[in-house]
Amino acid sequence: MATAEPPPSCLLGLPMADVEDQLVCEGYLRKIRGFAQNRRRWFRLTATTIGFYDQDAGRLIHGIERAFIVKVTDVGRRRFQLQCGIPFGASGSDTMLLEAPSTEVKNKWLLCLGQRSVGEGYRSQDGRIFIEGILLKMQPIGSRSRLRWFVFSEKHFAYYQEEAGEFMAACPIKQIQNVSPKGDLSFKLTAKAPFTKTGAHEVICQCETEAVRDKWLAVMNRTIAAAVRLSEFSPLPDRNRDLSDHFGVALKEPGYQPACEPDVSEGNRFIRNNDL
Repeated sequence: MATAEPPPSCLLGLPMADVEDQLVCEGYLRKIRGFAQNRRRWFRLTATTIGFYDQDAGRLIHGIERAFIVKVTDVGRRRFQLQCGIPFGASGSDTMLLEAPSTEVKNKWLLCLGQRSVGEGYRSQDGRIFIEGILLKMQPIGSRSRLRWFVFSEKHFAYYQEEAGEFMAACPIKQIQNVSPKGDLSFKLTAKAPFTKTGAHEVICQCETEAVRDKWLAVMNRTIAAAVRLSEFSPLPDRNRDLSDHFGVALKEPGYQPACEPDVSEGNRFIRNNDL
């Protein structure tokens, strides 16, 4: 029998051998609730669940199984509505009106809500997606850094002009040589051969928060551990993360001291149990 609340491990959609679920898409959408009540939230859609967080890599607010979504309606412009068979969200309503940043992003969500895996149609060239999001692609001094939409999948590490926008470049998984943190908010990916639009071997990506940086590093390490080449993990004391959560990890940098010793018992990656 279906349950109203999905397992926490499914909502984040990270690759695990014992979880038969996969990420279909994720990104920011605005929940439309009326004057002074609209909220920008990070939504994650997997093959079996949909959930939303206060921000990317942030606190889980609510989630349900996709089986409870009764109807998806395009209501014009950048908006669409979810009709559910059970309450979805803190308000207890069974309908949710959502607004995308652009009509292209809205169409992305409408297409993804109509499929159960990335292999069915939309953006199938990426294969199975592990993580995606907006990152600042850093450039050398004198050049302008730009926000790009990055996708890490079973096939490549790719970036697009914007979410649901034009494809720009990609590094095949087998060409990734090294991934490492750089400062508090960034990580650097180095390839065996040039892959960027400018012909560079490496790219430095700056994330919105430290938690987002840690999320990218954790997902890439679980997928291409040989390239990331890690030997130790340390939970970082982010305000949204349970310190006993051993999935919320980042590379140890020289001189870094964790706030506490990591608990390697079963965790819920970025999600506290009492948030479900």
